[in-house]
Amino acid sequence: MDHPCDTLSVGYQDLFPKNKELKLYYDKSWQTVFINAEELQGRQAILEFYNINGQIIDRISSGTDGSYFSNSSSFSSQPDGVYIVRLSTEKEVLTGRFVKW
Repeated sequence: MDHPCDTLSVGYQDLFPKNKELKLYYDKSWQTVFINAEELQGRQAILEFYNINGQIIDRISSGTDGSYFSNSSSFSSQPDGVYIVRLSTEKEVLTGRFVKW
């Protein structure tokens, strides 16, 4: 006879999928933002940077390294403020933000 607890782990990952995130770190001394993402789907990536007014600042096309993406971009010529980062592949879009100060 099956016990109800026997089914607790079945489909657990499907019920509570891990949220993918765009990991952003701004280094003030280098005036550079570091971008990382894991478990990506897709081979081509487009990285876009926007200011808080929604104006695009930079756009970079790159490949992914398997399911991993890593990049760094200088923000030395940009004013202090909040910036939005969008990483898109053929199959998904991740967004995040950081503050340059």
